[in-house]
Amino acid sequence: MYNRVMADLINKLNTLIRASVNDALSFDSERRLPGDKRPRRPRLGKDIDREIAALRERINDAVAHEDQITTDIQALQRVITDWDQQANQALVDGKEATARHAVRQMQIKQRELAMSEADLAQHQLATTELIRRVNELEAIVAEARQQDQARSHDQARSRDEVDDTDSLSARLRNARQQIETDQPLSGRRTAQPPKTDTSTVDEADIDDDLAQRRARLSQ
Repeated sequence: MYNRVMADLINKLNTLIRASVNDALSFDSERRLPGDKRPRRPRLGKDIDREIAALRERINDAVAHEDQITTDIQALQRVITDWDQQANQALVDGKEATARHAVRQMQIKQRELAMSEADLAQHQLATTELIRRVNELEAIVAEARQQDQARSHDQARSRDEVDDTDSLSARLRNARQQIETDQPLSGRRTAQPPKTDTSTVDEADIDDDLAQRRARLSQ
């Protein structure tokens, strides 16, 4: 389902962010002199604040999409309740075919609900991990800047902005663009893959449901 695709994209972004940070740290350590025991400090790059802001925007998109999934689930729950009530009323009125139809529709929606709830859980896990990764990234940037305060402004500037190709901001930009090339990380449903068929219902399940309803209504 589309919600699962969204979660997969967020998971990919999480992985790329982690790889980008690790690569930047490794790149910095490779350029150190032997015996240098200072904490590893990534080359931030001049656009690091812009890249973090872009990642925060991706988080906002993911949370907005999560809200949309929740709204869809609530709508499905209302539809299920409505079909449930219609099935009971049809049995009271002696309308067997109408009751059977209502139960069939209710069970179809129940399957859709189960899939949507599973998608929501996966999406929430992915979004939580994305938030954790970006918070971790911001902490790394803050620590690097604290280290720069002990150096001169010119030294910090030259280290961050000269040859920005391997900087942390460049790596984050490449990671974000790679994901957005696959599909935009937004709450808008722009490209939904085919949904799993939920329209087939076992007639035996309908018979069991109707039998249980008759037993309850007869009491």
